[in-house]
Amino acid sequence: MVVNGDAKGRINAMLYIANDALDPAYNQAFEACAFELPLREDVLLVWRNRRAVVCGRYQNLYQETHLPTAAVRGAALVRRTTGGGCVYHDPGNVNYTWITDARDGACERVLACVMDVLRQMGAPVEPLGAGGIAVAGRKVSGSARRVANGRLLHHGTLLVDADLGALRSLANGHSACYRSRAIRSVPAPVANLSAWLGGMDAATLAERLVAAFAPERIAPDLAGRAEALAQSRYRAWSWTFGKSPKFVFERAFDAGGAPMCVRYAAERGEIRQIHVEGEGGARVARALNGARLALDEVRARLWDAIADEARAQALLENLF
Repeated sequence: MVVNGDAKGRINAMLYIANDALDPAYNQAFEACAFELPLREDVLLVWRNRRAVVCGRYQNLYQETHLPTAAVRGAALVRRTTGGGCVYHDPGNVNYTWITDARDGACERVLACVMDVLRQMGAPVEPLGAGGIAVAGRKVSGSARRVANGRLLHHGTLLVDADLGALRSLANGHSACYRSRAIRSVPAPVANLSAWLGGMDAATLAERLVAAFAPERIAPDLAGRAEALAQSRYRAWSWTFGKSPKFVFERAFDAGGAPMCVRYAAERGEIRQIHVEGEGGARVARALNGARLALDEVRARLWDAIADEARAQALLENLF
């Protein structure tokens, strides 16, 4: 199965760059390095991540996922450079990146090509608003984009045989506790493409996606630059969490049998003002004021302030 360029010029000469890594931070950096290559041909990346929550550039990551739950589930937390909403990744999700000239209708052409291939595989896909793809009314793909120096980076997800229970647990948002001007994700019912593709797994779909576009393979030396960028940006707390827009958080809850209410304002991922009602509330507020909203730092400050471990854990669960 090969998709060739048509009379509308949907596909230019295309180059494929392989990347078998599963590290979410490294893969974001690898994609960024590929986007900087001085090429005029279309470029295709097809890649997968280990379990991760990836938020859009202008989102409040704290609002999009519950940090303690992400830690328990072993999910990496990453901020990308494109806009749009929060997505869940695991090895059952295939990600594609298409780099092309930033001409009118380029995003629509890319989506049309991807949908054509999925239909040829047997999935009755249809377009969904804001660059999404659905089957039977359920979302199977989302996409986002970035333009720089006359080039477009369009990337998207394809749910194939992903853990949808983990998706619902991790990329669910809990916006009732937050007030901010951050871009919020729009929840949608989801499904795996494998249900329409005879149980096809993600690795097979990835291979067939590459084969469908029949690109020429190139192997630029990106690994060193990608690892350096992953370390300086995508693994950095200042980028992943510190870029979250300022917000106000408020929640009432039970902490070890005692009612409590926490209200704090945060900017650049740091608690700037905090008020805690309930037993020992003033002590907790003093301990947390000025803290970075990093799980380890908040945990350490709580454990210093509260002798009762059960109450400290309840507070930790309810501060995010």
